[in-house]
Amino acid sequence: MTCECTACGEIFKSETGFDKHRTGKYTIPSTRKCLTKRQMINKGMIKKEGYWITSEYTFKPSLRDVQPSK
Repeated sequence: MTCECTACGEIFKSETGFDKHRTGKYTIPSTRKCLTKRQMINKGMIKKEGYWITSEYTFKPSLRDVQPSK
């Protein structure tokens, strides 16, 4: 699932990433806004393959992931 922000146009790989890029309070008037690209990078987010993600994912297989050959 991907999420595109209608305010800034950035595309996120997950709803978690989308939520992480928004800041401010839901009040009247609302102070909600999008973080800048620099602010997202400072929060540890990265843009990979056209999508913003919350952090780099590195797959580290465990013994459960390795099936013995038969």
